[in-house]
Formats: sequence, C-alpha cells, structure tokens
Amino acid sequence: MVGMSPDFRRRFVLHVLLPLTGLLLSITAALTLVVLSTTRHSDTDSINEERAIIQVAIAGSLRDLGAQQRSVALWQPLARALASPPVDAAWLDENVGGWLHAMFRHDRVFIVNESGNALYAAIDGIRVEGRRYDSLRPYLRTLLADVAASGEQNVSLLKIGARPAAIAVARISDADSPGHAGPAGAERLTQPTYLLVNLKMLDDGYLADLARDSILSDLRFSATDDASDAEHSMPVRQASGARSAI
Repeated sequence: MVGMSPDFRRRFVLHVLLPLTGLLLSITAALTLVVLSTTRHSDTDSINEERAIIQVAIAGSLRDLGAQQRSVALWQPLARALASPPVDAAWLDENVGGWLHAMFRHDRVFIVNESGNALYAAIDGIRVEGRRYDSLRPYLRTLLADVAASGEQNVSLLKIGARPAAIAVARISDADSPGHAGPAGAERLTQPTYLLVNLKMLDDGYLADLARDSILSDLRFSATDDASDAEHSMPVRQASGARSAI
C-alpha cells in the first residue's frame, strides 16, 4: 500500500471533527487513489483525474469549514457570553478568533449583530477594529440575510474582490436558551441574533498546499477562463452563481 505523506495525513486529521470522521476518511482514501492512478493513464484521463482531485479537495475544504465553524457557533459559553454584555474581547480572542486561526487556519472571523455591524473582528488570528468588516458588507449581505432568516448555516465559495474564498455563515445559538424552553417554569427568552462569519482565502497559500499534497503544479485561480495552451481549466461556481476558473 502506498501511504500519504505525514504532513498530508496530519493536516487532514487536524481538520476532522468526530461527527464527520468516517466521511472525511473516505474522501482522503479517494484522493490517494486518484493521485496514484494519474501516472498510468493517457493525457485526457490525467486531466480528468486532476480535475477530480481539485473538486474533492474544494468540497472537502467546504465541509471542513462548516464543521469547524459549527463547533464554535453552537458552543454554549459563546452564546451565553453574547447574551450578557459587555463581552470580554480578550476572551473572544482566546476562544473564537485566535482559536479558529490557530487550529484551523481561518483567515477572517467576525461576529455580526442584527444591524449588520461587526461586534468582533479578527484577521489572521489577531483582533482588529470592527470597521475592517465594512469592506466585506457588499459581498456578504445576501448570505447573512438568508442565514438570519432561516437559521440554517451557509457554506459557499465567494470571490472577495479578486480573491476566491470559502465562507461559512451560521447563527450563534445555545440550544438551552435562545428560542427554546429552559427548565420547567422558566420563561422563553428572546435573544438578539448574532452571526458567526468565517473565511478561508483560497488563493496562493491554499493552492500551494493543494499542489504539494496532490502532485499538481502551477495551479491558479482566475475570474475568467484565460487558460493558455499549456493549461487546463475547470469552472468553480460561487454562491452568487458567478463562475471562476482554476
């Protein structure tokens, strides 16, 4: 049996949460088989297999991002802290922004209120002013409105300026309090809605990791299909329906 490199295996295991362990281990096995078979097929087959690798990798990244975000968005201490302001910003650094970056390499993390303002913002694990979120409003407005209305998490691809990103938006909730009955005789509490917004940028660093782990080279994203004669492209559809190429 041909094994994966220790770094490849470690990174996948790090990103797996227990509810998805079986599923994501199956994806890892599929990736291994595809990579090993590429050297034994014609050019056309190799191109198709390389596209399959990229599709599985991006789908796996989105699944990982959603699972990682849920581990925080549904965490009772966070919901309860937000329900009892003021919230200790240092506590949010340690348990939300800094933790998500250190554990899962989330590039940008925001907690947004019902008015669409960021109560907390972290970029690369470092707390920044909430106004740093303002430049993202035009890209995220529809996604946030949908999640606020439905309560369902949304995990999508989106182009932020010229940069492709995986984005997850989820309502922060505690099943024991907001919108749920507590102990017998307790009142139902109506709490403000807070949304957790997580972004992972999918350009140079992500593509470099993918190329190294899957034996592909010279990967790049493009807003248009501008592949040269020596390149092959595949469309990547965003949440908005727009298409990018890789």
